[in-house]
Amino acid sequence: MKKIVKWFLLAQLLDLLTTLVGILYFGAQEGNPIMIRFGLVGLIAFKLIAMIIVADILLIRFRQAGRLGIKVAIFLTVFSFLAPTWNTFVIILTLITGNGVI
Repeated sequence: MKKIVKWFLLAQLLDLLTTLVGILYFGAQEGNPIMIRFGLVGLIAFKLIAMIIVADILLIRFRQAGRLGIKVAIFLTVFSFLAPTWNTFVIILTLITGNGVI
């Protein structure tokens, strides 16, 4: 289960990194309308706090749920890689074309 949590944290850190690259270097905006209201510092703080809470839930609650908990944790971890994958795609598209759809 610890490996799953490490992969989840990696995905979340990549999401934060690619989001910051998009915002700071390409003028992108956060896609979550709620997070736009809190600014860059609020975005970073929220994402870090959310990472800690979800990692704790993955370690404690899903472990107690047995096999189903592990399967759900793996699904959530794989799903969490979608945002940084999309962000990276958009950044590369922006670099190639000069005007991405960020």
